[in-house]
Amino acid sequence: MQNRCLLVLLVVTALIGCKSGSAPRSNKTTSAPTATAALAETAAPAQPAPQAEKKEGVEFTGNVAWRTWDEALPLAKRESKPILVLIYADWCPHCRTLAPAFADPQVEALAKHFVMVRQNHDDDPAWLEPYKKYGGYVPRVFFFDSKGQMRDDITSGHPRYPFFYAGEHIDFLKQSMRRVMGS
Repeated sequence: MQNRCLLVLLVVTALIGCKSGSAPRSNKTTSAPTATAALAETAAPAQPAPQAEKKEGVEFTGNVAWRTWDEALPLAKRESKPILVLIYADWCPHCRTLAPAFADPQVEALAKHFVMVRQNHDDDPAWLEPYKKYGGYVPRVFFFDSKGQMRDDITSGHPRYPFFYAGEHIDFLKQSMRRVMGS
């Protein structure tokens, strides 16, 4: 009986893991992958797990000045800077992979032209409610203008998860940041 319970637990755990997401990666190599092709091969973003157990958490290093959303709006208006919002969760392996991208020297340099907001998805803040229509997956990166209007035209190019940026493909994040700065 105990072995049966253990087997059932293992099967359920495996099924839940598939639901939240790691799509198999292709071993094919191409000379110049497009943004859509490269992101399609990247593992799918994790879906929020109900009452997920927190593990080691997401560790942010580097010299990015992270703010809260409430701090960001007045600062963005005052300094006429766009806003980058990173939605992450401590339990999310894709978030842990993306976090080191913000310590990349080029990303740090680009971040100086933004008001940078980091928001834990599991805190479920009220200000995030209108943006849930874009999905509940993590990580998500949203861009806003200096007045707080979302730039839904700035996406990662991922065919299924348009606001998902993979740690393995930080060039797409850099491209989006440059696009926002150029507009």
